[in-house]
Amino acid sequence: MVTLPDFKIHLNEEEGDGAIAAEACHMLKVINKYRTKLIPPYQSHFRVVAVIVYKNGQGDINHVCGTNSEPCMISGSICAERAALAALRHVPPPVTLLRLYVVSDQTHEALFPGILCKEFLSSMAGDDLRILVANAVTTDVRCLTLGALYPYASLYRHTDRNTLVITGEAFVAKGIEIPQNGGPQEKLYREVLDSTARDDKDELHPIRYAAGVRFADGIQVVAWQKKGLEYGTTIDAVVQLAHAMEWRRGQGLPGPILLLQSDQFGILHAPSGHARGFLMEYDYGDLPLLVHETSSGKLLTLTVSETAPERPIINFESRTRKEGKIQ
Repeated sequence: MVTLPDFKIHLNEEEGDGAIAAEACHMLKVINKYRTKLIPPYQSHFRVVAVIVYKNGQGDINHVCGTNSEPCMISGSICAERAALAALRHVPPPVTLLRLYVVSDQTHEALFPGILCKEFLSSMAGDDLRILVANAVTTDVRCLTLGALYPYASLYRHTDRNTLVITGEAFVAKGIEIPQNGGPQEKLYREVLDSTARDDKDELHPIRYAAGVRFADGIQVVAWQKKGLEYGTTIDAVVQLAHAMEWRRGQGLPGPILLLQSDQFGILHAPSGHARGFLMEYDYGDLPLLVHETSSGKLLTLTVSETAPERPIINFESRTRKEGKIQ
């Protein structure tokens, strides 16, 4: 049985970037060695190991480790970064995340975390969290902050359930810009906002979401979130629009020209991690969005690709299981 790597973190926080660079060199080598001991997951045959370095309430610096795992129904898979974040739940608060290290089987360009992981991280860390990644031979090492990797995070990212509604109401009370003048943007906005009433299982979670897409021929399609008691079974509002978008593409009909997602307060949110992932992988990166800036309430016009920088692209030749044999 392979145990989690047991190593010391040699870091004096006061030493700054020089100490972090030394730590990174040590950590990535140890993590990569550990990666090679793991049996690849049975579906992707692609190993990823993530280590989160954190500081506890006593000022001690330590780490937790996670790796990816996949069932036969791949939608239930958990990636290495979220596995490490789940392990962090065992550490008594307060906990401050300092750095995230990720090493994968990728043999060329190092991979940053996927969009789902970045969304999960955004709920537990600040935008200044440094994320350092390496490829399988540690010849490519890259570093970016969480804020650079996951822009336009949710207004509610660090909000406890008991204050979610208060947060939404307070944001609107400060004044938000809304689509007006009776044009296509306002028409879609009003229909989406009205549709949030259909997401009415508030006992499961108090924030309601609906989304809508407008096509170039004037057709609009809306959907609302379907909450599940088991949170992971919740069906995202934007993802539900996928059928209409893909069906029309297959029929050669005019494509989408605007996508909106609103909560019950009329606040326009960037798509969730699930939705950003779908939209990028199915070539909707140029699709325009309207999003409320969380600091000012102003409307921003973005594209999907602006919400999903550094999306992982895997070289499947890096997979370690070929023709049924572990290599």
